[in-house]
Amino acid sequence: MALFTHVGTLIKHYAQLLTPVAGSLQGLRQEEELKKFFLASLQASFLLTLPGVLLVAGYGDVIVRVWMGEDYVIPMLAPLLGAAVLLPYGNSVALRILVGVDAHGRVAVRALIYTVVTLAIACAIAFSVGWTPVVAAMVLGVSLLVGPGIVVLVEACRRFHVSFSEYLSGALLKPMLCNTFLFGVILVSRAVNDELTLPEAALWGTFGGSGIVILYWKFLLDEKQRLRLMRKIGIRRAAKSQA
Repeated sequence: MALFTHVGTLIKHYAQLLTPVAGSLQGLRQEEELKKFFLASLQASFLLTLPGVLLVAGYGDVIVRVWMGEDYVIPMLAPLLGAAVLLPYGNSVALRILVGVDAHGRVAVRALIYTVVTLAIACAIAFSVGWTPVVAAMVLGVSLLVGPGIVVLVEACRRFHVSFSEYLSGALLKPMLCNTFLFGVILVSRAVNDELTLPEAALWGTFGGSGIVILYWKFLLDEKQRLRLMRKIGIRRAAKSQA
């Protein structure tokens, strides 16, 4: 979880920027623009979340082996926790936008209630089958998924009149398609050698991450965004030529 927290911190910093924008759109009574802003923010959140979560889920055991030693390596933990935090991290912007329109109070209470109830049920089952690190990860994962991952999203979609199909097409589709490449690279690397060293995992991760950058650049940025980004990173001559 310490490894995944680094990914979550990045998303939280991004999400905090959205609250005042949502508040200003509500103040101007721009409901349709608010809906578009909500979907675009979710898409951007998943674009940030997916690569980090996939890399830690795929190579978390390699990092732990170097960090803490072989005795602490449990291969299933990283993928389980990755599946657990993906929706809570990706959908975390929904709550920040709800804060901006002053609609977060009841949603937060409902999410807390569902989380506590789910945690209690999951713990009861875990005590009956016996606690292990994998069981603990599953208990944590289910609790995170239900409250922050699902309840908050459902309430936010209801507030902004977003259907499930709009959520899939407007927020999830492009990030998932682009990150299929990285997911495939991770699967191939683990199939080729399940006992990866850290340098080997870094090489595979760099290859997969480079592919993600190219796919994002090609399919998710328009011409204005590309030019602006090129200027920011100092490619002035290329940006001028492109213009």
